[in-house]
This record gives sequence, structure tokens and C-alpha cells, in this order.
Amino acid sequence: MAKRLVRHTMRKIAETYSTKLLRSTANSSSKVINSIANSTFQGTQQSSNPFDRSFSISSAKNSSDSFHNGPALCKFSTKVEQRENKAPQRTAIKSKNLINHKSRKNTRNYKIPESKFSQPGKDPKKPESKLSESVKNSKKLENPEAKFSESEKKSINSQSKLSESEKNTKNPENPENPKSKLLGSGITPQTSESKVSDSEIKIKIPTKREKPEPKLSDCEKLCSILNGDIALDDVVDKLEETAIEMNSHLLDKVIRKSDNAGRKALLFYKWAVQQPGCKPNLDIFNALIDYFGRKNDFKAVESLLKENRKGLKVDLKTFEIAVKSLVKAGREKKTVEFFHRMGEHGFKQDVKAQKIVVRELSDAGFASYAEKLVKEKADVYYPDEEICNMLVKGWCVAEKLDEAKRMVNEMSIGRFAMDAMAYNALLDCVCKLCLEKDPFRLMTEAKKILLQMAGAGVPRNEETFNVLITHLCQIRKTSDAMRLFEEMVEYGCSPNLKTYVVLIRSLFLAARVAEGHEMLEKMKEAGFKAGERDYFEFIKVLCDIHRVEHAHVVFLTMKGNGYLPRIETHALLIRNLSGAGHTDKAQKLFDEAVESKIIPSTRTDLLEQSKVEEPLQEKKKKTKKLTLGMKRKKKNLKLKKIRLSFVKKPRKPKMM
Repeated sequence: MAKRLVRHTMRKIAETYSTKLLRSTANSSSKVINSIANSTFQGTQQSSNPFDRSFSISSAKNSSDSFHNGPALCKFSTKVEQRENKAPQRTAIKSKNLINHKSRKNTRNYKIPESKFSQPGKDPKKPESKLSESVKNSKKLENPEAKFSESEKKSINSQSKLSESEKNTKNPENPENPKSKLLGSGITPQTSESKVSDSEIKIKIPTKREKPEPKLSDCEKLCSILNGDIALDDVVDKLEETAIEMNSHLLDKVIRKSDNAGRKALLFYKWAVQQPGCKPNLDIFNALIDYFGRKNDFKAVESLLKENRKGLKVDLKTFEIAVKSLVKAGREKKTVEFFHRMGEHGFKQDVKAQKIVVRELSDAGFASYAEKLVKEKADVYYPDEEICNMLVKGWCVAEKLDEAKRMVNEMSIGRFAMDAMAYNALLDCVCKLCLEKDPFRLMTEAKKILLQMAGAGVPRNEETFNVLITHLCQIRKTSDAMRLFEEMVEYGCSPNLKTYVVLIRSLFLAARVAEGHEMLEKMKEAGFKAGERDYFEFIKVLCDIHRVEHAHVVFLTMKGNGYLPRIETHALLIRNLSGAGHTDKAQKLFDEAVESKIIPSTRTDLLEQSKVEEPLQEKKKKTKKLTLGMKRKKKNLKLKKIRLSFVKKPRKPKMM
């Protein structure tokens, strides 16, 4: 009977510890089984039969061997062991700290079959009273106060550590669990075989590295002061705080880069000139005058020139820069006054200075002021042939043909010959007036000027042909313009960039697209490169005549020449491509523009296919067909009016 009881207890102990062995690692399984055997040996030591003691030791050893080598090596077998042999072998656990959920479910829901020793009406899980002592002894492993040997303590400590790790894996949201913190922060826990205690785990939260502020150069610092929102009174103080050693190269660089400085540039120049390492230079002085001239700040120009009387020696280049800025701003009266008072600003008044003023005024169309200046100084500087030709050009630019012819007669009286510049200006004036009044007289009037030019012995040049080709293209006579283009070689003239641009635009406008592309290739072979604005005009013309595919080809040619098209070019082409049904090309072009940050991604309205608006046709007033009776009635009314027209009207009675 004792033998059966021992076998039954060993079977129950093996079944209870099977789940723990599955959760634990393979290395610690042998230690746990040895501790089980020792505990059972101590529990069965109380039995008086020595045979039972020896049997219990041998059965414990056999059970440990069975767990290492498989259930087939066990000497005792039950229905549970037979079922385990039939079941497939489980896959190895990937990590020793994680539990396979499938094995956990199988062990929890597993029901122990009824044995011969189980009594009806009793719970099979509860052992008999005789076996309570052995079970209590086996539970001493979980009691920390029990007395064990050193080997047993090591096995128990390892088992307790494993149980804690299992609890942490079961509850990943536990705040005390360091692995849960690792999972929350996105850091995977360590799965190496080395035992890492909870205190050794250190969480490293990645912090964003602050980018160090880039070091500004001396030029950037000075430009930030001049272009920033700083009052004029504080500019000098801010410049002194920088403690930058100034030189002429740095001064020139800062002036050219500070476009939004305004009057601060004047204060900066005065401060920089006072520095020991910076000497004033005439090129820097001219650049500063040009800067204030573009800003139309002529008071600053006068103050600079007055303060520079005893400083730098200004020349005609400085005078020309000042005159150009005055004429460009439309200050023709001040330009003449500036010439009369040029001695006050340190300039020398002579014929060259007079020619500079007359040329600039004539090119801008202020011929009356230029001629008045020439007449005033005729006693001092007698006008020559060059000044007279400038005056002819000035009257032609102002489109006053009668005054230009008068000046030509005066030149013939004074025996001055007209040059090609004057004839070209006269030809341009005649063509403009013909376009306004009668375009059909253009070629007849132009041939008269060309005959006068040939009679005077002045050969035609590129500008002559450009004037004719430009005006012929404006009245849509592209064939005549192409004929003149071919005649240029006979006169020894070669077309320039302006000639090619005008002809290409005219060919595209006339829907002669193939010839336009050929002209583009010729221009490229001649070594000329059209500007970005010219390409935009070509694309716009092709889109207007509904040749969107050819416009896309010109766009690709533009990019191939190294130009980065602007937002207006992209928007025009994308809208027309999507409107013409080329959605794929439009989408591709839109994506490229968004990637290069030319067009914002919110401009999706460009991809909408706009409906072509048909022109509203005016409704023709339909005349009603008159019947025979209506026609007779209308005829009778007409005859009545004729008869009444011959009737004398009665006279009004005289007032008494």
C-alpha cells in the first residue's frame, strides 16, 4: 500500500511542477527537479520501511531523467504521460524571459484524468489526508523561512527571479516593471543570456541635439545691421559694437549687398571711411552714387558730392552715373541744372560732359531740353556732327517727325552728314507713325528712307534690318520679314539676338510651329541664348494659339539651357496642359514644381480642367415676312406721305 501511495504522490508532484518547468528555462529545469527530489526525500524519510525510502529516491532520479531525456525514459507511466507522448513536440521558446501563450493555455485548461485512487464525490485536485505531509514538504520551496542547503537556496533564488520576470512580462503596464517602461519608450528589452538585475537597467531617453548657431561673417553682420529695423541714430553705435576691422574690399562688398539699407548706407560709408584700415576708393564712391541713384535719393547724392570736394578726384564716369540716374527718374530739368552747377560738385565742365547730357536726354526722348542746352552753350561749345545726330534721334524717339526733318535740313545747311544711327531712328519713327495711321503705307514710306540712306552712301546695318523685321512682324507680315532675314547676308550683316527673338515669336504667332523650332536651333547654333522672359513669351504665344504640347517642348528647352522657370511660367503651362486634357504631364510638372518649392502644394486649382467658354453668338434679328395685305398697307402709307408733302400748309394768322 505504501508503494502505491508513493507512486501516486510522485505522479501528482510531477504534474503540479510540469507547468513551472515549461515556463522556466532549460538550464534551471534540472536544478528545480533536483530540489523537488530532495524535498520528497525529506518528506518520505519519516516512513519506517527502508524499501519505500530507496524507491522514492530512485523514482525521483527517474523523474528528473524523464524531464531531460523525454517521457519515454520514465519507469512509471500514467494516462497523462501517454497523452503527452501522442502530442507533437512544442517549439523552442525564443526568449527565456517571455512565455509562449499557446503552452500557457494548454497547461491551464488541462484536466487531470480520474485515477484508481480517486474516490467518488471528492475533488480530484485535493490529495488525501495521508499525503498532506509530503505536499507540505514540497511547498517548502516557496517558503523563504525554510532551512535548505546552499545548493537548494541557489535553485530557489533562481526560481524566484524567473517568477518575477514572468509576472513582469504578464503585466507590461505595471509601473514598477522596468521592462514596461522600456516598451513604452520604444526600447526593446535585452534578450541575452546574461542575467541583468532590475537595478542595472538604465533607460536612456534620446534628447534632441540643439543645432549650434552658425557663425556669421563680418559682411553678414554688417548687412544685418544695415538691412534690419534699426533707427538712423542707433546705426553708428551698433557698428561700433561689432568691433570689425574695416577695409576697402569689405566696404565695397557690404554696399553692393545692402539693397534695403537706404540712408543707413550713407552713415555706414562715413563711419567706415573714418576707420584706420579703410581708405576711400573711387570705385566704391561710384557704386554708392549708383545705389542712391537707383533709389531716387538725389539729396544723398548731392551731399556725397559736396562732402567729397577735397577728397577723391571725381571724373566723367561719376558724372555719367549721376546723369543717367536723373534722366531715368524723369528729372530732365534737374539734369540740365546739374550740368550748369557741375563745377560746384567738383566736376569740370567741357564738351564731353555736354555730349553725355545731350545723349542721355535724346535717348529718353527729351529732345527739346537737349536742343535748348545746345543752343545756350553754342557760343562756348559749337555743336558738331555727333550732337546734331543725337538731336535727330531725340526728336524721332519723341515721334515728332516734322522736328526731326527740320533738324535734318539744318544739318544739310551746316554740311553735317547723317550717320546710320540717325537714319535708323528716322526709319523707326516713320514705321511707328504708319502703324498708327495707315499700316499699308509702311513699306512704301520705309523704302523712301532706305533710298535716301543709299544715296547718302550710308550702308545698312543690323539695326536697320531689326527695325524693318520688327514692324513687319507687328502687322503679321511674317513672310516679308523672313525674306528680309535672308537678305541680311547679302548686305554683310549677321542677325543678332533681337532678330532671332522677334522672328521666333512671329512664327509661333502665325502657327508656323515647325519653322519656329528650326529658328530656335539656328539661334543656338549661332551662339545666342534667349533670356528667361523671351522663353516665357514663346510659351505664352503657343498657349494662346492652343499649341500646348509645343509649349511644353519649349519649356523643356528652356530648362535644358540652365534656366529655372518662375512661378508664372509653371502656372501658365500647368493650367493650359490640364485644360487641354494632358493631365499626366500637368500632374508631373506640378509635382516637380512643388518639390523644387516653386509652387506651393495648396495650388491644386491649377490642375482643374477649365471649361472652354464658347463665344456668345449674337442673335440675328429675323425679319418677318409681309403678307400681301401688309405690303399694300405699307405702300399706301408711303404714297400718302408723298401726296401730303406737296400740300401747302396754312399760314398762321397774324397777331393784331
